[in-house]
Amino acid sequence: AGTQLLASAVNRFSEIVVAGNLAFVTDQTNAGLTYLWVTDGSPGGTFRLSTSFVKKPSYEVMDDILYFAVEGPDTGPNSDATIWTSNGTDAGTSVIKTVPNKFARGFAAMDGDLFYFTLESLPSGFLETLHRLDLPSQQVTDIAAINTTQGDLISTTVFNGQLFFELSSSSYGFELFVSDGSMGDLHVLKDINPGPNGSL
Repeated sequence: AGTQLLASAVNRFSEIVVAGNLAFVTDQTNAGLTYLWVTDGSPGGTFRLSTSFVKKPSYEVMDDILYFAVEGPDTGPNSDATIWTSNGTDAGTSVIKTVPNKFARGFAAMDGDLFYFTLESLPSGFLETLHRLDLPSQQVTDIAAINTTQGDLISTTVFNGQLFFELSSSSYGFELFVSDGSMGDLHVLKDINPGPNGSL
C-alpha cells in the first residue's frame, strides 16, 4: 500500500543521489543523452530537468547542495568539462565553472571546496593535476601534479579531512595516494609493492 510508481525512465534509471530533501536520479536514454530526474518522494514532486548531457555526470553533495561534473562531448583529454550545481529546478541548474580543453574527473567535496583532477596528454604518458575550486570566488588553485603512464584514476574518497585516490603513477604503478588539499600536497600513502608495478 505504501509503494507506488513515481516515474518511468526513457531507457533506464541508474545512480541515485540525495541532497537535502530531494533525490536526484540519472536517466540514460537510447539516444545516448543523460537527464536528471528530481523527486521529493511524491508523484507530484517527481519530474525531469530539461538540461541534457552527452556524458554521465559524477556527483558530490556538500551542505545539502548537489554539485556535479560533466565531461565534454569528446572522450579524450582535450575536451571541455563543466562543473554544475542544482537546487532541483531548471532555473537553479547551471554551470558554475568550465574547465577548458581538459578531461576532468575524480570529483570530491571537502571543507567547503570542490576538488577534481584534470588529465593532459604528454609525448610519453599523461599528467594528472589536482585542482581546488573555491565556490564563493570560483577561483581554481592547482594543488599538485603527477606523471602517469596510463592516465587511470580509479576513485576519489574523502576520509578524516583528506582526499584518498587510486592512481597509476610512473614511479609507483597503481597505489593509494593522499592529499590534504593544501598547495603541493599529493603523495603516495604507502608504496606497498615497491617499484613501478604497483599493488592495486
